[in-house]
Amino acid sequence: MESEQKSADSSKSRKSAYIFALALVLLLDWAALHDILKGEENTLGEYSMLVISLFVIPLLLLKIFKKV
Repeated sequence: MESEQKSADSSKSRKSAYIFALALVLLLDWAALHDILKGEENTLGEYSMLVISLFVIPLLLLKIFKKV
């Protein structure tokens, strides 16, 4: 019984970490897009962030909504 509770608590904390990571990636994307739209001179880093997030966001969403 106790191991089931630890497993549930661990699952909840892991899910919370994934949600936090998703929020962080979305905030970084927003900041990158703001810099691009603002007209920064060197936007390689901003475009790189947006491209990387195209792969990271679906993986985080799969981890969050995965039924175990």
